[in-house]
Amino acid sequence: MKEILKSYQRRLINLSGNNRALVLRRLTAGLHLDLHSFDFINSQPTFELLREIIAGKKLVSMAPFADPRRAEVAVLSQKLKAILRRVALLKEERGTEELYVGWPLVTGKLNDGTTLRCPLLFFPVSLELNARQQWVLNQAKDSAPIFNQNFLLAYAHYNQLPADENLLNFDFSDFPKDALEFRTKLYELLKTSSLQLNFNQQLFEDKIIPFRSFTKAETEQQFRPGELKLYPEAVLGIFPQAGSYLMADYDELLQNPELNSFEALFKTETETKNPAGNLEQNTFAVFDLDASQELVLQEVKRGRSVVVQGPPGTGKSQLICNLVTDFVARGKTVWVVCQKRAALDVVYNRLAAKGFGNFASVVHDFEADRRKVFSQLKLQIEEVETYKKQNNQLSIVFAERKFLETSRRINQILQQLSDFKTALFDASVCGWPAKELYLRSSLKDATVELPEFRVFTAGTLPFFLPKIEAYLTAAEQFDAPGFILADRKSFANYNWPEQKKLKQFALEIPLAFARFHAGIPEEVQRKHSTFEAWRLLQTEATNLKALVNLLKNKEAVLAPFSVLLSQTSAQNEQNLKTLKQLEKNFADEPVFLSESNLQNAVNELETYRQSRANIWQKTRWQLRSKANFIQVLTSFNLPYSETGISTLHHRLAILQERQELQKTLEQLLGKKNPELSNEPEARNRQFETLKNAVQAAQLSKKLLRKKLLSEDAETVGFQSQKLLQALENLETAAEHWSEYLTVNQLEKLATDPDFEQEFIVSLEKHFEAIAAHDLRFEGFSEPEKTVAKTLQKLPGTVAEKRTAFQNSVLLNWLLELENKYPVLKIAGPEIEKLETELQELILQKQQLSHEIVLTRLRERTYWNLEKNRLGNVVSYRKLYAQVSKKRNLFSLRKLHANFSDEIRDLVPCWLASPETISAVFPLSQQPDLVIFDEASQAFAETGLPAIFRAKQVVIAGDENQLAPTDLYRARWQDEDPETEELFVESLLQLGSLHLPQHWLTQHYRSRFPELIQFSNQHFYRNKLQLIPERNDLENAAPAIRFIKVNGLWENQTNQPEAEQVVNLLFQLLAEGQADIGIITFNFAQQSFIQDLVEGEAAIRKIAVPETVLIKNIENMQGDEKQVVIFSVGYAADVNGKVVSQFGSLSQAKGENRLNVAITRAISKIYVVSSLFADELKTDHAKYEGPKMLREFLRFAQAVSEGKFIWQPENTETEGQEFFLKDRLLNEAKTVGKLNKKLPFADLVLSRENQTYCQLFRTDDDLYFSQLSARQTHFDVPFRLQTRKWPYRTFYSRQFWQDPETVLHKIEETSC
Repeated sequence: MKEILKSYQRRLINLSGNNRALVLRRLTAGLHLDLHSFDFINSQPTFELLREIIAGKKLVSMAPFADPRRAEVAVLSQKLKAILRRVALLKEERGTEELYVGWPLVTGKLNDGTTLRCPLLFFPVSLELNARQQWVLNQAKDSAPIFNQNFLLAYAHYNQLPADENLLNFDFSDFPKDALEFRTKLYELLKTSSLQLNFNQQLFEDKIIPFRSFTKAETEQQFRPGELKLYPEAVLGIFPQAGSYLMADYDELLQNPELNSFEALFKTETETKNPAGNLEQNTFAVFDLDASQELVLQEVKRGRSVVVQGPPGTGKSQLICNLVTDFVARGKTVWVVCQKRAALDVVYNRLAAKGFGNFASVVHDFEADRRKVFSQLKLQIEEVETYKKQNNQLSIVFAERKFLETSRRINQILQQLSDFKTALFDASVCGWPAKELYLRSSLKDATVELPEFRVFTAGTLPFFLPKIEAYLTAAEQFDAPGFILADRKSFANYNWPEQKKLKQFALEIPLAFARFHAGIPEEVQRKHSTFEAWRLLQTEATNLKALVNLLKNKEAVLAPFSVLLSQTSAQNEQNLKTLKQLEKNFADEPVFLSESNLQNAVNELETYRQSRANIWQKTRWQLRSKANFIQVLTSFNLPYSETGISTLHHRLAILQERQELQKTLEQLLGKKNPELSNEPEARNRQFETLKNAVQAAQLSKKLLRKKLLSEDAETVGFQSQKLLQALENLETAAEHWSEYLTVNQLEKLATDPDFEQEFIVSLEKHFEAIAAHDLRFEGFSEPEKTVAKTLQKLPGTVAEKRTAFQNSVLLNWLLELENKYPVLKIAGPEIEKLETELQELILQKQQLSHEIVLTRLRERTYWNLEKNRLGNVVSYRKLYAQVSKKRNLFSLRKLHANFSDEIRDLVPCWLASPETISAVFPLSQQPDLVIFDEASQAFAETGLPAIFRAKQVVIAGDENQLAPTDLYRARWQDEDPETEELFVESLLQLGSLHLPQHWLTQHYRSRFPELIQFSNQHFYRNKLQLIPERNDLENAAPAIRFIKVNGLWENQTNQPEAEQVVNLLFQLLAEGQADIGIITFNFAQQSFIQDLVEGEAAIRKIAVPETVLIKNIENMQGDEKQVVIFSVGYAADVNGKVVSQFGSLSQAKGENRLNVAITRAISKIYVVSSLFADELKTDHAKYEGPKMLREFLRFAQAVSEGKFIWQPENTETEGQEFFLKDRLLNEAKTVGKLNKKLPFADLVLSRENQTYCQLFRTDDDLYFSQLSARQTHFDVPFRLQTRKWPYRTFYSRQFWQDPETVLHKIEETSC
């Protein structure tokens, strides 16, 4: 970083022989003139001129304009005229007044051997041609000489000394006016200073010696290092001074340890994350603001430094003014920095027109403008009390409240409209945005229930549709009810081996079933068909096996089974229930009692209970029965106690229940009922046998009902085993068949001989196609299979089913999206209402912003007022004293150094060049925002000191316009720069390396599209957008007129062309058009035309309006004129040869110069040329400039001949069918012609004679590409309205809901 800064500093203070600012070896025509040339021109020695200058004489006569007796007067007059034009150009370009008489000249070498040759003192003057036709030097009343700042700073830098602040800020106001006394005091001043100069006796002689020219070698030979001598030479010339302060800034920057990277320089870390800062109530844009400008404003308000690419006429100045008002309204300080005076004046004049002029100060020349700045500060201090009174009004309170209410409502509307656009184009949910779904679906077309619609997205549906169409087409044949193989197992993975198997199965199945038929009992054969028997046996196989298993202990089971088989199913159910209850009873009570013992125990318990009735019975029981009762308790292992007696009662109840269950079982089984054993294990086996018998009876009953068994109990087991055997013989084969065949196919093959043959024939004919069809189905996911089956069942053709399915998917997704984004439903009249309200609110807020900004600026002047103990205001006292002084004024730099805070409150916005910034503001001062305008014309090194001062920076310019140039000094060129920062030239390029870039895209300057079309196409990739006046577009003649003359190229000029240009100029002036710019392609032609214009004006005795500019292609940037006249100049010479030399156009980036020139016109361009485009021989040109000139001439000729057609750039993707405008274009039947001719509307209804009846806007690509809701719903509608374009807006949802109404509204438009 330090090395880069050193290289930049070398560029600033280059002391090579080419740098005229510090090494003036020879005088440059048009810039410098030896004062000795005027020796005795006015009959007096040259020193008398210097004497009058030192004396401060207001007008110093130099020479007559013309003297026929003396040829040298004409030569001097021409030289003075050239200097005057350069001074005027410099004043217009930079606003600086840098014409000085330089005296005496310092010549010699610094300590390190660096050569110097430059004036020591500069006397500021202006050059005039007075009414008496005398050349005079005019000295302002309070002007005083200054030291050569370049010399002082270079002397300090190269001698490694601190700059002499006393000399830098020295005020010569108190110096004597007598020439001798002046020189004496100057000698004394220098003697006590840090400068080591040889102030010799020759300087005290009253004479000026002629300027001596030196070669570099002569300088090296004549002077030794450290030897600097003053010579009584004097030069009248242009000597820029402000740049010298840049060098001092670099000295400080190089000493700053924190400046170690360009990130630190640009302070990219200042970005803030506060989203509230960009709300409308925190934005104070007083001027018009389009969407691209608003985007920049919001980025800067977030704390980001940015680069703004502003092509011609896109409102850079407008954006800068809005940045200024927004920042100063929030209590911040802004500097606007630009090399060009015109650009600074444009910004200041716009601010002043809104009433902000007192709070902004433009400083073109830090010396010449000092009085003006002091007067402004003095006035501001005097107005503080007035400002307080103006702010102390009820209307201000109301305005602030209204501003807040309006801003909040704007926020709400913009958010809603932004949400609508986001929702309309959000494809994250299903891959389709709602916009596309509206145009692809139809509420009137058929639909189908689709719970599975979420499976089908933009990523999957296009692949599924051809599959489902192919599937449905095949299904019409292979899944049709009458197709023999419709009921089948899937062929998805089948190949020829499976086909062969199926044929084999078709042959063997009938035979296998015949064998099965023979193997089953005749009773079954009689009652069931073969296939029915097989299917029935398959079903009952488990029961048959269970029955066989239950009857395997035939000897034990047969007796009860035979009885149970004869009973009903209900009886057997009861039998089983009884058995289970009895089994549980034995489990609950293990004691086994005979019936008599049980009854005895019951009786003893009853006797006990009765004895409790009275004492007599109790006593009797104790004597007679107690022993027996205790014996009963003991048999149950129970104690004689209340608990024991209660337990006995419970257990006896269980035994009584057992007795009843046994009796029930005996009744059911009769004699077959076995007597239950007293042994638990034996008894359990008895229970198991009885349960098996019951279950066997139940199963047998079930099989009997299905006609599979007879009622012979003895043979039931045998019958079951036989059936199972028959089933087993067939089942092995059938299991294999069932892998390939359905039950229906098995039945038909087993029972229908004709089916067998048809089956085989169909296999041979359709196997491959069916396999492919089934494979397609198996490739579907489960939801896709469900959809396929659903669509199969629908009536209609395959195409109708496909359409219904697709429409249903899209409609379901639309429903999903509208549920997620209810804001989609505002499309139509509701948006129109919001749009109308938004336009009213934004215009209202702009007016309110103006009031609020003024209020805050006034408030800022008194918000920090300090008072003494007596209550008197002491703020501004010292500052007021300084700015009120008449003599010994502080320099602007010293004033800012001492009163920076107070000045910042009084004037928070300053406009100046980069050099002036360094000259006026100490490096320690930090503005909140520095805005560079026309940064493509500023050298990178000039902007760094101002950037360092800034907390945040905006660098605005145009990479396709002029590169930096300096007529007054040569730049240091680094040899083979290795870093990009040293390779770039302009500040704009440097900023683009490190900062994000934004483009301004709305073009305002040109009334007619052809005026900007060439640049838009060749330089800006059609980014610029233009909405012209409707009447202009309908009624205008071509805005470019090509005028061919028979020119002659001679001495770098073309007289016939120049004469044609002058005639055209005065013709336009006579017609009342005074805002005219004449642009030439070289300086010689410019001067020649200027001379002709002045001569013609003198002949006509009229004054040429100041609004007429005559410039060359190098210095037109920043200007705009209603009419621009080009003098191309290039022509054949006297020998008829066209020399292929095109001046600055032939240099690198020469085409940018052409771009600047052809974009200055507002209403009309006249191209005066001696050559047609095809006569320019540019094929071998090294750079693009000459080739671009040829293309422009070709374009100008075409426009002039009426061949220009303005058409929108084709941004549509080929095959894109989901634009609403295309639907409307194809379906609407209009009286006029509906077309896409205009680039700022989707459709236009027009007549053949280029009469535009109606514009139509949609939510298609133009809507999508617009930067913000503000652009869509305010900027574009507002511009259409103000330019008298009738329009209507239709949204895709409106067309989706009711296409007939939308089409009717278009069709009913009168044209």
